[in-house]
Amino acid sequence: MRRQNSLLRMVAAVLATVAVTGCGAQDEAQEPGVRGPVVFRLWDRQARQQNLPPTVIETATVRQIDADFRDLEMIPVQVRRPLADGELWIHAPIGRFHADGADGRRQSVTLQGPVHVTGVLRGIPLSGSAATADVPPGRAVIVLTDLQIVRGGLLMTTPHAELSDGQLVASGPVSLAPGAPAMAAVLGAVP
Repeated sequence: MRRQNSLLRMVAAVLATVAVTGCGAQDEAQEPGVRGPVVFRLWDRQARQQNLPPTVIETATVRQIDADFRDLEMIPVQVRRPLADGELWIHAPIGRFHADGADGRRQSVTLQGPVHVTGVLRGIPLSGSAATADVPPGRAVIVLTDLQIVRGGLLMTTPHAELSDGQLVASGPVSLAPGAPAMAAVLGAVP
């Protein structure tokens, strides 16, 4: 009985100390995550066969979403995607990294827009924007939604496109129009 009373007094004293000093107050708790720069490298089989470097994802802040580090939020995000005959740079204000499977090797990245896309594809500069960009697991492809892109002096608008193996393939209706002359001139000057 005396033992229980002394234990209760000790617990009460600890709780009183915490309450008085404010230890454990929520405003002092830091949000879980890391401030960057943080760099991820995504390797895919097709890129390795072509002796290409991995897709590189760089972010300023990473926030853990789940307990086992399979879902991470990245703010902002920049992706460098090497291609056999070109390179893409994709920038978005927010992205999500997801690792799936028993060993976490099925990795995907979803970028939420506005997503800005620039680069060179088969020797022709391009620049544009999309609502979202996805790098699905196990595929050497970037899926773009609500895409508007200037390439080769033409403005292409489509609700869905896939960029794979140096080709931009649209599915659904595609609208082609002459690009703005100033934009075409700027893109023509990019090496």
